[in-house]
Amino acid sequence: MNTIPINMLRQIFDCDPTTGVVYWKIPRRGVVAGDTAGHLCKSTGYEKITFGRRGFRTHRVIWALVHGVWPEVDVDHINGNRSDNRICNLRLASRAENIRSMKTRKNKKCALKGATPYKGRTDKFVAQIRIDGEQRKIGVFSTEQEAHDAYCDAAVKAFGRFFNPDCSCHQSGVM
Repeated sequence: MNTIPINMLRQIFDCDPTTGVVYWKIPRRGVVAGDTAGHLCKSTGYEKITFGRRGFRTHRVIWALVHGVWPEVDVDHINGNRSDNRICNLRLASRAENIRSMKTRKNKKCALKGATPYKGRTDKFVAQIRIDGEQRKIGVFSTEQEAHDAYCDAAVKAFGRFFNPDCSCHQSGVM
């Protein structure tokens, strides 16, 4: 794990946990004390801080500054926004929990999470869920929305608070 001692971290950086912004405490080449530390990595969407030729994801730095220990597991962004590093939006998660809460990939054939066309057809959709590395078929449905709803029902039971439906119809608690 790429870390530096917490006492050194606190000598170099300060953060505002309510905004998720990290600041330099000490001046260095091209940096004034009080400047915002880090930059947005466009390829990953994460904020990143470089110090001593090493890169640190900002959400992990904030976690360490606030809690006084480097996280030994993943730090999950609750709302799915990788650049929203407010401490209220961060939680510890296992790798599996972190993956479960990911948003739907944009290159999917269906717009709704958990639904895919059934054997290349456009009139039927299959709902599937992956639990502990095992792909499970939930059923075949007439509409993409029905398949998505079945996936959401199964995901709520399987994933609990790490369930991310990636849609407005379920995020508000409406099911």
